[in-house]
Amino acid sequence: MSVVLLIIGLLIILVAMVDLIVTTLTMEGAGPVSNPVSHFMWRWFRPQGRSSGARRRIMSGPAVLVVMILFWVVCIWVGWVLVFSWQGITLVNAQSGLPSTLAERIYYTGYTITTVGYGDFKALDTRGQFASAIAGFNGLFLLTLAITYSIQVLTAVVENRRLALMIDAMEQIRFTVQQSAQCDKESVEFISGHLASLDMAVAGAAQKYLAYPVIQAFSERSARVCLPVNIQRLTTFLTRVLANRQAYPLKVSAQCQVSLTLVRALAVNAITSHWSSLIRDKRIRDALNEDMAMLRRGVHAQSFETVLAVYVESSGWGALDGVLPDASYD
Repeated sequence: MSVVLLIIGLLIILVAMVDLIVTTLTMEGAGPVSNPVSHFMWRWFRPQGRSSGARRRIMSGPAVLVVMILFWVVCIWVGWVLVFSWQGITLVNAQSGLPSTLAERIYYTGYTITTVGYGDFKALDTRGQFASAIAGFNGLFLLTLAITYSIQVLTAVVENRRLALMIDAMEQIRFTVQQSAQCDKESVEFISGHLASLDMAVAGAAQKYLAYPVIQAFSERSARVCLPVNIQRLTTFLTRVLANRQAYPLKVSAQCQVSLTLVRALAVNAITSHWSSLIRDKRIRDALNEDMAMLRRGVHAQSFETVLAVYVESSGWGALDGVLPDASYD
């Protein structure tokens, strides 16, 4: 039985570390366990629309992130408790010399993996001392990656808000373009320069959606700083300019085409993360998959509305009803 506990403990540690490394270091999305865990949490906290569940919607991102970190910590903690419960390792009270109880092993494991090291208990044998050293390094590695990952995710969320505000400023540009079919040189340079600065931020945001899909769970109180809403507005603006490209200088239309390509890549990357699997309506799901397949093949002339609608719906500020009827989520 003791050996079984050792094997189970090592397996739990291995699963947690693989999931931690995949999630934080590969930049390819959540790990094999964090993915369904965060998926389940996002189901419960999922945005419920503008007027309902606003507080729960705002807390969805922090809750998902905290649960992911707690999952790693608990798995590592439980795994090392089982390892230290193996009969081949002897833990004793440093003062009385009495063998440790289960509660005391839990306590010892906690301060070992957090590298606090009170010294209340100690391992008498070499295997226990070696295991304690590895547990300490394991805990330090875990805490370092978890804190770094949290900072990166929150930084990405702030950058998304900044990008949303930059797009919001495009409203003034839209009025400028609509009011004048023939832009003067100064207006052309202003529009192209603003779009060029947006392109860098949009390209960065597109990659962050793949690296940190958990940012999709973060919702905003205001539509002004909600990136999906502003991406939809930017797409509308770019599409209108390109539909009437003869009215604008070549420099503007070319810049709009580049910007639209990057915006589409951002939305596709956001939906590629596991959030789109929450859609249970088969028509919406099929239309989404068809649009994304076309976009990946470079067929941009086809409908992009489904991808964009699902992206905006995930933020709690949009609705799929305008795309296909009876849209629904689990």
